[in-house]
Amino acid sequence: MAGIEGVFNPVNPARPKKRILTDLDRYPFPWNLVVPNISIIHDRVGVEVARGCTRGCRFCQAGMIYRPYRERSMESVIETFSKALESTGYDGLSSLALSVTDLSYLEDLIASIVDPSRKVSVGLPSIRVEGLSGELAEKIAFVKKTGFTLAPEAGTDRLRNVINKGNTEDDLLRTVGIVKGSGWQAIKLYFMVGLPTETEEDIESIARLAEKVHMIFKSRVTVSISAFVPKPFTPFQWEPEITIEKYRHYLGYLSARLRHRGMRLKWQEPYLSFLEGIFARGDSSLSSLVVKAEQLGAYLDGWGDMFSVEPWMRAFDSLGIDPEDYLGELDASKELPWDFVDMRIDKAFLREEREKAYSLVTSDDCRYGPCLTCGVCEGGISNVIKPSRGPYPLFKKAEEGIQSIPYVVGLAKQGILRFMGARDWEAMIKRAIRRAGLQAVYSRGYSPNMKLKFIPPVAFGIASLSEYFQVNLEQYMDAEDIMRSLRSEFLEGASIFYCAQEKLRPVEAYVFE
Repeated sequence: MAGIEGVFNPVNPARPKKRILTDLDRYPFPWNLVVPNISIIHDRVGVEVARGCTRGCRFCQAGMIYRPYRERSMESVIETFSKALESTGYDGLSSLALSVTDLSYLEDLIASIVDPSRKVSVGLPSIRVEGLSGELAEKIAFVKKTGFTLAPEAGTDRLRNVINKGNTEDDLLRTVGIVKGSGWQAIKLYFMVGLPTETEEDIESIARLAEKVHMIFKSRVTVSISAFVPKPFTPFQWEPEITIEKYRHYLGYLSARLRHRGMRLKWQEPYLSFLEGIFARGDSSLSSLVVKAEQLGAYLDGWGDMFSVEPWMRAFDSLGIDPEDYLGELDASKELPWDFVDMRIDKAFLREEREKAYSLVTSDDCRYGPCLTCGVCEGGISNVIKPSRGPYPLFKKAEEGIQSIPYVVGLAKQGILRFMGARDWEAMIKRAIRRAGLQAVYSRGYSPNMKLKFIPPVAFGIASLSEYFQVNLEQYMDAEDIMRSLRSEFLEGASIFYCAQEKLRPVEAYVFE
């Protein structure tokens, strides 16, 4: 193992060097996904369309360590979407990338994967403020619109230049106007506090900018605040983290300021940011801290209602570890705990970017400007752009005048499935119908739903030998063929015993016949 590039071996003194996959199409993205049978946050098919980012945001670790920028071909992405929809039964698609609006073929991709029948929704991750055009918004807006997320990060153009964000207040307000005009009902804005060179004016400008967005949007506006946490392998890796007291002071100011109807303020727990900062720049001595904190009662700290900082503070005291050793400003001339790993980013480049930040000098995206000599592109490694040859529709056009033939299916709900709630049970059946390739009828309107009817559900934890539901199909199928198609798509404990072309009858008709 020690002979493989990129593998760390404590016995081997050689510095492990990060490996880079130069052509993403050589590694097809997984499509045969594990599908949980309870509701999860990302309950959809997500496919990586690009890896890396060269925007150069100076706080962003991912943007530094995942360089260079590499795109998958649009043909590969659409093929993965197609296979994943067929194998999972999901009804949502999402394109994954650090900066999805940088994708050279994004508009063609959206045009290709938007379902004319609206049965499958399309989502995008957080979009760069200046990355949305009216044409792109129209394509995305064709499908169901829930919320739209933008990340200005800072309240002033000056501070955005410090962090090399590459957009302005005018960009944000223009984009908000496009989003509102395209029909979105909610918008979310991400900001950070504690950034290098930050002043009180920058904090006040967060509130002022959020209020401007609220005036344009006149609807639900969520402002999300988090503390800047300096990360290894970034130009800001030497910077101090904001103190808990100062973070709370800023949160108090913003809470008092942003009390408008239709506006909501959210933030990360200050002590979670405190711990994140310690472990972000920690060394091997912190492994004993984790063990000690767990022994003292730290458990499931990622859940807000379970988190307590007390075990951690007791662990610090017990082991004689001073948190300020990890949270304060680091000496740029000294060795850092992570310097033994070669992430291909030149440390001199990081120092230069830090100096530019304090001089309010921005750096161009190297895909469109000169090479910044970050150290990544060597030995055949470079940015990879794969332009498309035009849209390639994934879905057929919606047909008019389709039939609606009702079928009733009976199945048991036994074993561990008795602990599945009614909503998850319904979602499981919908996914099974889609995986089986049955052409179910959907409701009309802006947000179509599969037309299903159920008898009243049994209580949670109770098994049942006779659950029934009605599904309407667009064309006639033999009942035996329907049963055969569905049997292999249900979990153990959901066994089909009945199918007939009929409408769902009252529950007593099935219980007492």
